[in-house]
Amino acid sequence: APMDDRLWWFANRIQDVFQIGTYDCPTLLEDFISAEGTIEAINNFLNAEGSNRLFVYSAVVDKVNLSSRELSIYTTLPEKVKLEGHILLYFFRLSNDERLEVETIPNNVFAGTVKDSAIQSFTTYLSEVVLPILKSKKDWGQCNSDQVQQLLSCVDKCAYTMVDSPTPVGKIVL
Repeated sequence: APMDDRLWWFANRIQDVFQIGTYDCPTLLEDFISAEGTIEAINNFLNAEGSNRLFVYSAVVDKVNLSSRELSIYTTLPEKVKLEGHILLYFFRLSNDERLEVETIPNNVFAGTVKDSAIQSFTTYLSEVVLPILKSKKDWGQCNSDQVQQLLSCVDKCAYTMVDSPTPVGKIVL
């Protein structure tokens, strides 16, 4: 079956991170995405009541030209996954109440990578996933706007402090 625009959206993100082949061409991922297990995992993630997380992982370390055969896709991260020296691309959904279409994916799916050091990955996660999720939250219950702004400022400061700290951070005071 031909790939629809939703699947091409994933092919582009996967290509951006893993750089399959010697040139930037998401069509090199068509066989990987069209494979039975992969297409089922992506469709499950995109459909209503499906998984709210999706992971693409390569167990190959420091290889210049990856092949799509060296990628794996998971809806739950297995324990055997080693992050040191590897790349993990993750996709998260805040809500899986409705099916996502290509035009609604960018506003409903948060994506990022885990690579390099744990601190760098965590700060990237804070700034690229947690902060946008918190900023998009509309109902804060009994918190007033000042409390919400204080929380957002603290998360932002935490990420900034970890990135710009020249020495290991043992304690962060917010």
